[in-house]
Amino acid sequence: MKTISVCLDDLLFQRVQAAAARAGKSPSDYLAEAVERHVGNPVSQSEALARFLAGPPLPTLDGDGRAPSRDQRYE
Repeated sequence: MKTISVCLDDLLFQRVQAAAARAGKSPSDYLAEAVERHVGNPVSQSEALARFLAGPPLPTLDGDGRAPSRDQRYE
């Protein structure tokens, strides 16, 4: 685990302390979890591709999931 220093203005620091206390966590743990939620977990290239392909169909595809022909695109 790595340690970093972060500069926060006084008001933001107080808000972080209060939010961490409400969550029953240290400010360090609270900020680490907030960063993790924002940045997310790294995924492999194959997992990212699978997520992309599982998403909604591209609007360029017809009802059968096929791309239009060249002639259809330029009509």
